[in-house]
Amino acid sequence: MKKYEDFKNAIDKLIKELGKEGKEVVAKKWAKISPYQKRRYKTEYTYPEVWIYRKGFVTGVVITGDELLEWEKIDSGIKGYIINSLF
Repeated sequence: MKKYEDFKNAIDKLIKELGKEGKEVVAKKWAKISPYQKRRYKTEYTYPEVWIYRKGFVTGVVITGDELLEWEKIDSGIKGYIINSLF
């Protein structure tokens, strides 16, 4: 997902879905372009990113726009990835 607004809306929707299931997460460190990708790749290969943390914990996972697209192809999806990583 290249557009920052679409990416942000998808992550916000995901956070609400997780909240309904009783899994509280917080999105921090939003970036319109991933700093890691920006330093290493051409502009066409850079995506937005966000760090997602379990509420009250210090460990988090980073989600980028390209991962969001890739995980949509897998049945468990990005929601399953976050649950398996943080809970």
